[in-house]
Amino acid sequence: MQTLYSMPGACALAPHIALLWSGRPFNLKVLRANENREIEYLRINPLGSVPTLLFPDGQVLTEAHAILAYIHRDNPSVFGCHTSDALRDIRLHQTLSFYTTELHTAFGPHFAPGRYHTDPSEHPTLRIMAYQRMKRLFALVDDRLAHDHRKQSTRSVADAYLYVLCRWLDLTPIKIEQMPNLTAFLHAMEADPAVKDALAAYA
Repeated sequence: MQTLYSMPGACALAPHIALLWSGRPFNLKVLRANENREIEYLRINPLGSVPTLLFPDGQVLTEAHAILAYIHRDNPSVFGCHTSDALRDIRLHQTLSFYTTELHTAFGPHFAPGRYHTDPSEHPTLRIMAYQRMKRLFALVDDRLAHDHRKQSTRSVADAYLYVLCRWLDLTPIKIEQMPNLTAFLHAMEADPAVKDALAAYA
């Protein structure tokens, strides 16, 4: 059985939700603070990051984009994987890439400004610039959701990642309520039983 390594507040919540959506059994290992820096975990993922997906034969898959793409391809009946329609599946990678790079990294100066400037007096400016960029990026997503004609019953592994990013947005001065489509998306995700189950694992 596969084991997913995660931590509270991390983007690993996304593959956790996607695995629950898949309906397949898996083990969940929620790491405690700094446990990801211990030798035992570093042997599995030398970067000490999450998520990490460990397979029964010892193979390891890291990076949220890769893990979500694997879950998508491994559960075609759940996520509508279309192996005969290359462009349609590539669109998923386009979305995941946007979420895991552009949107995710935009939060960097908010969570860890010291990575971008060693002078603490510059951190407020870094955060202001980050919030301006985040507003532009999330506005793009809000507009895309307005033109998303997928059936509501169709789940996407990318939705799980977007949900994590929306939760992070609540930790910033940006008000998601000003973006109606993202607000509706967030409420729908919060009502999802699998999402509730996943969140309960970190309580």
